[in-house]
Amino acid sequence: MARYNMLLASNIAGLAFGSSRTGAVHGLAYVIDIAYHLSHGRANAIMLPHVMNFNKTGNLQKFAKIAEAMGENVEGLSLYEAAEKSIEAVKNLLNAIQIPFRLCQYGISRDDLPKLVEGGMRQNRLFVPNPRDLTQEDVRNIYENAF
Repeated sequence: MARYNMLLASNIAGLAFGSSRTGAVHGLAYVIDIAYHLSHGRANAIMLPHVMNFNKTGNLQKFAKIAEAMGENVEGLSLYEAAEKSIEAVKNLLNAIQIPFRLCQYGISRDDLPKLVEGGMRQNRLFVPNPRDLTQEDVRNIYENAF
C-alpha cells in the first residue's frame, strides 16, 4: 500500500508541475543539485526562502495568504509585514525539520558565486511564471543572500 500511495503522490505532483510550471526556486536549485550533488528537493528547500524574499513584493497579497495558511498571525499587520511572515514561516519549518537553508552550510563557497549565477541564468526559462522578472543582478543577489 505504501508503494501505491507514493506512486499516486508522485503522479499527482507531476500533473501539478505540468499544469502550473515551476519558477525561479527550481531554476536556481538546479545549479546546486547538479554542481554540489544535493537532492533536488533539498536544493529547492535551500533556495525557497531566499527566492520568496525576492518575490514577495511581486504579490504581497499572495504571500500574506501563505503566511496565514502556515498558521502565522497576520492580524493588524500591514500587507508587507504579513508577506514577511510567510518567509519566517518557511524558515521556521525548515529549522523544525532540520534542513539548513544557507549555502555555506553545505560547503558551498562564496567563491562559487559566479558559477552559481551563470548556471542560474541558463535556467531562465523557468523564471517565466515568477511574480517578478529576474535580471542577472537579481540572481546574484538571491544567491548572495543564500550565503
